[in-house]
Amino acid sequence: MNSTKTFPLPTGYFGIPLGLAALSLAWLHLENHFPVARTISDVIGIIASAIWILFILMYAYKLRYYSDEVRSEYHCPVRFFLSLHSFLSPQCL
Repeated sequence: MNSTKTFPLPTGYFGIPLGLAALSLAWLHLENHFPVARTISDVIGIIASAIWILFILMYAYKLRYYSDEVRSEYHCPVRFFLSLHSFLSPQCL
């Protein structure tokens, strides 16, 4: 692939499906007040899961074809900490 062009998926994007999952949980807790809240929660949860899987597949592509960019991303102490935090935080819950 062309190594001069950057791949448009920084590791910070992995926070997007985490925010959607939190929104899904918020709607789930509204189930007692609004009967349609469970359906909304399920739809948002499915969308969050689909985006998470899409980002993992895109990052695997990035690892395969843009490995130098991934390596440079993990050598930056600020980016590495933020990406490590966003990856490990859902596993600690």
